[in-house]
This record gives sequence, C-alpha cells and structure tokens, in this order.
Amino acid sequence: LPLVGDYLAGARKPVKAALISALAYTLGSIWMYALGLGSLIVTGSSNPVAALGAGWALPALGVVLLSTVTTAFLDATSGGIYLVTALPRLGERPGRIIAGLAGCLLALASPVEEYEGFLLLIGAVFAPLYAVLFADRAVSRCVGMRLSGLARSLPAFASWALGFIFHQLGSRGTISFPLYFPGISLPVMAAIALFYFTIAALIHRFLKRSTSV
Repeated sequence: LPLVGDYLAGARKPVKAALISALAYTLGSIWMYALGLGSLIVTGSSNPVAALGAGWALPALGVVLLSTVTTAFLDATSGGIYLVTALPRLGERPGRIIAGLAGCLLALASPVEEYEGFLLLIGAVFAPLYAVLFADRAVSRCVGMRLSGLARSLPAFASWALGFIFHQLGSRGTISFPLYFPGISLPVMAAIALFYFTIAALIHRFLKRSTSV
C-alpha cells in the first residue's frame, strides 16, 4: 500500500491506476504462491534453495528477476520520496539513488533468514495504519463526521497502536484466528477500522451534544 501510494501519487487517472495496480499485484501474488506450493509438493521442502536442484531453476530465476526489478524499483522510489519529504533540498532523483544504494548495502550486509521478522514488523506498522486512514476517510467523506485536532489524532493513534500490538501478537502465534481468516493483516485491518469508526462516531456525538448545550 505505501509503495503503490507513493508510486501512483502523480497518476493522471488515479482510479484506473489503482485498479491496474491491484490486479497486477493480485496476479503476481497468485503466481508466487503457486510456485511456492508447487516447489513444496515436488521437493518436499519449504526451503526455496531446494527448488533450484529439482528442475525449478527457470521459474525461480523469473521470480528473482521480476521481484528485483519491480519491488526494488518501487522501494527506491518510495524511499526517495521519504527522503525528499525530510530533506526537500536533496532532490527526488538523488533521493532515489541514495535509497537504492542504501537498500543494496543493507541487503548485502543482512542475513537472508532474518528478513521474515522485519517483514512482519513492516506489516504490523502499515496494516493498522492504512486501516485507520481508510476509516478516517469514511468518517469524513462518507458519513460527514468532521473531527480535528486531538479529537481526531488521539483516537487514530490509539487505534493504530492497538492494531500494531494485535498484529505482532498474531504474527508471533500468541493469539490465533480461525483458519478461514486470510492471514493476520486483513482481520486486524477490519477490526481496527471498525474500532476507529466507532470511537470517532462516539466522539462526534459527544462534541455535538456539548456544542448544542
């Protein structure tokens, strides 16, 4: 979500661009999962290295090539935008180059087997964050509840913090969800969006009553 949001910020047709991005990510994810499942069935091992010695070298190379070209490019673009936001004088192109070089150095220095924890941490940060953003947009645009200042920021931060905690607990296996739930991110996002929407509605009603009195 943050990568796509940064990359499509200047799109001339945002709705069309968002739909195409969602479709492309969906098809790419299905292909990745299918390759992983096929590799597991053929080799009997969840280690992707085992697929290289079982006749799956070409599909594995395609995965590495596509993921490197697409994901790394989006990462560098998004990182450059963040750097320019913090340092406006830096410039967008130098920011992307610096972000790309920093990512290469971190990838070379960091052990591959420790990426999972970092990815779960990223999910715990951004999944509830975007749930709050979506719910806040629904509150302001669809329902018409206008909140500002602490009445808006405190419930948003509390909702995000609660979602971060639950996502971390779920990803570590401390709490479990029924098997029909698709992973941990979507249940957490749905629960946090509903929680924020409810809290915002209660605050809006309280402020409305206090103003009328």
